[in-house]
Amino acid sequence: MEDGLVRLVPVDSKILARGFGPGWECQPADAALQHRDAAATRAALEDFVPDLVVVDHYLLDREWEDEWRGFRLLVIDDLANRQHACDALLDQTFGRAEADYRALVPKQCMMMLGSRFALLRPEFADLRTQALEKRARTGSIETVLVNFGGSDIGGLSGPVIEYLLSLEGDFDILLVCGSSTPTLPALRVLARHPRVRLETDPERMAMIMLQADLAIGAGGVTAWERCT
Repeated sequence: MEDGLVRLVPVDSKILARGFGPGWECQPADAALQHRDAAATRAALEDFVPDLVVVDHYLLDREWEDEWRGFRLLVIDDLANRQHACDALLDQTFGRAEADYRALVPKQCMMMLGSRFALLRPEFADLRTQALEKRARTGSIETVLVNFGGSDIGGLSGPVIEYLLSLEGDFDILLVCGSSTPTLPALRVLARHPRVRLETDPERMAMIMLQADLAIGAGGVTAWERCT
């Protein structure tokens, strides 16, 4: 970027283009593949020396991280099922404890564990007071938010909306998904219903959540967004 704060580096994404089939979370990619990807990433940085390297990928473990010795490394994880070679580790899973990672990270690793480290943009905390005040004065459900992540994994949004429309009541349905959602064509058809409003790639998700009296969604980061 022109201001020098952000630099985008073109790394060959095909190196880690392994499908997420059954058991995808059990094993990281093989060591040779990880080493090649780490080397390609280092080469893409050229002469840029980062103050902190942040890695968040289910196919990586200490094999990739070992290639970054000499750099400060922060790993984002939520599986607690593999070895890491990092200076800091963040896992926002509810109830996560140090014992879950003690044998998986270096002794000096700083661990940031549990939901108090949830990776949320400030806008959610900024609107918390308004959300609680709205809840206190809400006597009926007028708007239902439906959001199963950015890509509607499992195609759950459609069946949920159809079920909601079959219920008695005059509440509106606010459907949120990403513009690259595979089910988007079918969801656009459902959004023709006068009670359904479709939002794709909203810039202010917290404000959209504030409009809802009831939210139906999936686990993951959006669960912490709803809780906040």
